Amino acid sequence: MVDEIKKLEDLAFGDKNETNSKTLLETYFNEKMFKFYKNGVVDEFSTFDFYTQSKKYIEIKSRRTYLKDYPTQLIGHNKWIKALKSIKDGYVVYFIWILLDGNYIYKVNPLDVFPTRMIANARRKDKKDKLVIVSMDKCVKMAEKEQMNRFIVNFD
Repeated sequence: MVDEIKKLEDLAFGDKNETNSKTLLETYFNEKMFKFYKNGVVDEFSTFDFYTQSKKYIEIKSRRTYLKDYPTQLIGHNKWIKALKSIKDGYVVYFIWILLDGNYIYKVNPLDVFPTRMIANARRKDKKDKLVIVSMDKCVKMAEKEQMNRFIVNFD
C-alpha cells in the first residue's frame, strides 16, 4: 500500500523546488518560463513543468541524493516519449535534476538510447512504473552549489 504521507511530502518537496527554480531557469535560458494551464488553473498533471515562447519544454525532478550516490537518474517513460514527439514537432526538451550537490541538465537527444525498467519508489511503496534510466554522463552541472544556494530548497 502506498505511503500517502511520504508521497505528499515528496510532492511538496518537488513543488517547492519547482517554484524556487523558476528564476534560475529564466536566467539560465535568458527567457521567461510559463506553467501549463487547463481551465484557467495550473495543470498539475501536465507532462512538463515549464515551457517557453521559443519552443522549449523543461521538466524538473527533485532528489534527496548526491550525484555520487547514483550514476543514473530516472524519468517517466511517458515523459520520454512526449519529449521525443515534441522534438519532432520542433521543440527542444530539457530534463533537470535538482540534487543535494547541484542541478544537472540533460538536453534530450533522440539518438540517445537508455534502458527502461519497471521500477517502484520503495520509500513510498508506490506501484511500479515504466521508467527511463538516464546516464548522468549525459548531464551537465548547471552551476556550482555556492551559486545555486538561493534556488535550492532546504533539504532538512
